[in-house]
Amino acid sequence: MAEFLKQDRQSTWQTGTATKQLPSYRTRYAIIVAALALLYAVTAIFAFRHADSVSQASSADAYRHGQGVTLLNDSSARLYGVRQGLHDLLIEPSANVRLELDAAAEQLNDVLARLATHNESSSNPDMSAISKALCDDADALAANIRELFDTELQPATPNQQPPGAEQTALGYLRGQVNPLLRQMQRRLDMLHAASQAQAGQQVDTLTGLSRDLGMILFAALGVMLLFALIGFVSLDRFIMRPIRALATDLQGHVDGNIDTPIRPTAVSETRDLVQAFNDMQEQVRAREQELDFLAHHDALTGLPNRTLFRRRLAEAINSARRHDMLVGLLFMDLDRFKQINDSYGHSAGDQMLIEISQRLLKVFRQADLVARLGGDEFAVLLEHLHDRDEMSRLAAKALSAIQRPYEFGGNIFYSGASMGIAVAPDDSVDPDQLIQQADAAMYAAKQEDGSSFRYVTEELTAGAAAQHLLENELRDAVREHKLELHFQPVLATTDEHVHCYESLLRWPHAEQGMLRPASFMDALADAGLCSIISDWALDRIQASRPTPDAVLSINLSARLLHDEAFAQRLFERLDEGRLVPQQLIIEITEDTLETDLRAATRVLHELKRRGVRIALDDFGTGQASLSHLRRFPFDYIKIDQSFVAGIGNIRNDEKLIQAIIRLAHALDMEVVAEGVENEVQRAFLKTEGCDYIQGYLVGRPAASG
Repeated sequence: MAEFLKQDRQSTWQTGTATKQLPSYRTRYAIIVAALALLYAVTAIFAFRHADSVSQASSADAYRHGQGVTLLNDSSARLYGVRQGLHDLLIEPSANVRLELDAAAEQLNDVLARLATHNESSSNPDMSAISKALCDDADALAANIRELFDTELQPATPNQQPPGAEQTALGYLRGQVNPLLRQMQRRLDMLHAASQAQAGQQVDTLTGLSRDLGMILFAALGVMLLFALIGFVSLDRFIMRPIRALATDLQGHVDGNIDTPIRPTAVSETRDLVQAFNDMQEQVRAREQELDFLAHHDALTGLPNRTLFRRRLAEAINSARRHDMLVGLLFMDLDRFKQINDSYGHSAGDQMLIEISQRLLKVFRQADLVARLGGDEFAVLLEHLHDRDEMSRLAAKALSAIQRPYEFGGNIFYSGASMGIAVAPDDSVDPDQLIQQADAAMYAAKQEDGSSFRYVTEELTAGAAAQHLLENELRDAVREHKLELHFQPVLATTDEHVHCYESLLRWPHAEQGMLRPASFMDALADAGLCSIISDWALDRIQASRPTPDAVLSINLSARLLHDEAFAQRLFERLDEGRLVPQQLIIEITEDTLETDLRAATRVLHELKRRGVRIALDDFGTGQASLSHLRRFPFDYIKIDQSFVAGIGNIRNDEKLIQAIIRLAHALDMEVVAEGVENEVQRAFLKTEGCDYIQGYLVGRPAASG
């Protein structure tokens, strides 16, 4: 306990480099409790000893008093016996009466002697003197009785008693003996009175003891209440007040007043609590800063992300409107980044993004905000501008910096960027709309020649508005099930029987008529509706087939195949019989296979295992056709209609078709030629051994039934 208190008293408060020693409330409390316990112990010992001594003295006095009362009563009785014996002797002076009187006198003398001995130890000296006087009186009485016997009543019998002896004895009795008896009776009465007084003193003593004990108890209660008050005041001052102050400070931090001071404390316990709070506050602040940075910055490059960029853009637009200034938004997308990422790996792509971010930070001013919006998209916020010339100069400088060569892992490669520029308030004062317009201008620059920049124009704005309107109308059409499935036959070149039907999506637009997928597929992808439309088409084709036993093909993007949820739904349809595997052909567009080769390979092999046939659509237009043929389990190769259109006109297209047919047959695959529109094309394809043809010559897409 002592070591604990010693260590507790040595607890310190660290404030910078200074160290302030603080007392422990536990130490103070222990001292107070120890002092209170000591006081109670001393009080209890004193009270016990006092009560014990008084009790013992009172008990002894009571015992002596009882003995004294007994002796007094016995003395009174013996004195009465002597008086009665004298009376009997006068009436009948016989030997028996004399013997009884002698015995009574001796008993009286013995009792008085014992009474005198008892009163010698009495605290009242008067009682001792009276007792001694009674003994003397008893001796005198005995002498008088003997003299009475010897002189006055010598004859032993009344017959021998001389005349006048009775009168002489009576006179002696009245003159000598009775006064002595009365004197002894008075003294006994005095002893009785003294004994009663002594008994009253004993009662007073016991009453005083009870009163003293009561006062001690009240005093102890008062001291206890005093120490309780001191303990409460101390607890409130050193513990409760600091805790309330700390709670107030915590509430201040909750309310956002992070500058609320933490008030100092006076004891180590609350010091430790405040220190723990300060440590927690520092950790929370550090984590808040870290989370805030992660929430508003790109983890790879450290640049602001889309959220922070949009907020700063809104603030810049409001500031520019107040000061009549321009705000420039540069929206750029890297050229050939996908090819670099696929060819050299994601690590090389990440290093390239980091290098580009560092180059852009060097190009633009410190007041400008460079952000990475996601993927290979960057944006720059230019403030405090008066005209567009400064924007054009900085945009050209940024494109030049991006076009410089990159070197990673011993490989050198090049990239570029397409940039769209929107200006506030000229183009818009809405941040989201301004970003959308700059994005549209960037796509326009990319479609032209790439590695260039283009400002937002009225034509681009109108095109973006039309695209936005088309997207909204498409959402309504999907929600209201206004899209349709049309089916185009695929004929065998040998006997011209219908081998299968390709399912084609059509949109009967209220104003633009029947729209093909090429006119709204981009809007469909931008709206994130590809998965929904594909699920809808898979559910419809089984019930909409032109003939009950018709084999249907449907085009699915390979991007959907690495969506585990979509692939699982496709497998469930096959397992539950909602799709017949032998009557289903899945067409995969070649350029979509680059998204996730591993996932696409797994799903395509699983479909093949279940009996579904796989076709590679638009063969020859992609970038790695031969590797696709080697890697994926295709049953068909569909020659793109751009090659078929050159039959009879372009010799190289005919040679390519011949090579594709021979390659496919060598790999045990069948060939379908798309876009066949005349007999020359049909004849050429049949002669070269093409297995199937599809196009307006053999049948146009039409709704079933």
